[in-house]
Amino acid sequence: MSEKNAKDIIHPDSHMLKNRVKIPEVPHSGFSFRKLWAFMGPGFLMSIAYLDPGNIESDLQSGTQAEYRLLWVLLSAHIIGLFLQRLSARLGV
Repeated sequence: MSEKNAKDIIHPDSHMLKNRVKIPEVPHSGFSFRKLWAFMGPGFLMSIAYLDPGNIESDLQSGTQAEYRLLWVLLSAHIIGLFLQRLSARLGV
């Protein structure tokens, strides 16, 4: 490999290093809205994606037809979703 080609190769994560969100340092260990907002921002955006009007309407329609028979699906989906989001957060940090 020539030296020019070696310089053109960019580490896959090098562009991501510039775009990281800085977490503000707080001198005390108490509650801070600033630190909460730094962690809550990406989660808030993802929650908006899951609560679109079509999703809410389909949930309401299936709830009126199935009543409580599909409640176990909702519970298991939430548990699996929380587990996957936890794993994604660990992978991203």
